[in-house]
Amino acid sequence: MWYFTEAYKKWRYGSTNFKLKNWTETMKSSCLDDILRSFDKVSKKYIHSDVRLKIKNKKDAVTGTFRDIFGKEEKIKHPIFTQNEIARISAKRKLYPVLFFLLLVFEGMIYALLANLITPRNLREAFPPITLIFGLGFAIVFVVALHFGFQYYFSYLEAKEIVESKSSGKEKLRKYVVKRNMAYFVFFAFVVTNLATAIIRALILEPKGGGTDDYGTPLFVMSLGLTFIAALAMGLIEHELFEKNEKYEVFKNWKRQNKERKEYMTAIKDLYFNSGKIIARFREEYWSVVIDYQRIFECRYDSIDEPLYNKFEAEIAAGTIKLNEIDDNVYSKYKLVQSASEELFKYGVEHDLKILSYLKEIRESVDEIAAYEKAIEEGVNENATTTNEIKS
Repeated sequence: MWYFTEAYKKWRYGSTNFKLKNWTETMKSSCLDDILRSFDKVSKKYIHSDVRLKIKNKKDAVTGTFRDIFGKEEKIKHPIFTQNEIARISAKRKLYPVLFFLLLVFEGMIYALLANLITPRNLREAFPPITLIFGLGFAIVFVVALHFGFQYYFSYLEAKEIVESKSSGKEKLRKYVVKRNMAYFVFFAFVVTNLATAIIRALILEPKGGGTDDYGTPLFVMSLGLTFIAALAMGLIEHELFEKNEKYEVFKNWKRQNKERKEYMTAIKDLYFNSGKIIARFREEYWSVVIDYQRIFECRYDSIDEPLYNKFEAEIAAGTIKLNEIDDNVYSKYKLVQSASEELFKYGVEHDLKILSYLKEIRESVDEIAAYEKAIEEGVNENATTTNEIKS
């Protein structure tokens, strides 16, 4: 079939003096149409990545700032934690819920004994789990109160440290003194209720046989001791995590935003790189068709353009035209013989206004990314230099 098609084209157009100009220009137009259609398919991805990247850059203002307990804003240079600090914080954040749960269990065991005094015996006999429910309810109330007591007390310590370090007026501490006093009350209530429960067991329940004769007392003493140990450990961890928790959440948010930013930056870079590959693929494909037309018509250019082609070759031989440095002037002067020069055909495709406009838009985004990465790299190097100077 292809033989008859070629024979027809040779018969139909072979005698004209514009056949190669016409078909070469047609191939160039078809090439540009295919390139632009391919660009349209990926332009949605580019627009999405570009918009998301701009949003991520604006979020830098949020993740790069931190407000202290008085609401004063300070700039943060990420990453604010080293890998070993992240490991320690993560380990303690995982340990804290364990201690919280153990404290609930031990407190529940202690307060479950009070059910013998408060709940009716027939209710206990009809529904034995009532003692556990009662103990757990009391435990939740006191453990949550203890948690907020620690929060209030450590907020007071932080506020006091800031005021003393900056020689600020002590009137700023007034609100936190109230929180400290509330924390003292919670600590006092926690200790008193636990000790009171021990006294109630020793003086009321045990003489009445309210506990288990064999191991009830040792188990209760162990629960009481472990309760205070767990509470102390929970307080120590809360003290270390009090300020770091907020900064760690800011750091995690920055890390997530930075990871997503890198994904969008990589996507835009890939689009720019792939755009060049798309242009090259279609250009080579349609240039091969132009070569087929040269074979069909048995010439590389139209006979009417032979003087122009000879002049083109003469300028190349004289060195006034370099094929790898073709510009608009050279192309506009010799585009009628671009069927004989792949370099001219290539220039006509790659420097089409629509192609250039599309590439310019992506190139601007790539340049912004490069500037951002350079600024980040300089910031990291500056931080490293400062750290080394401090160490020395």
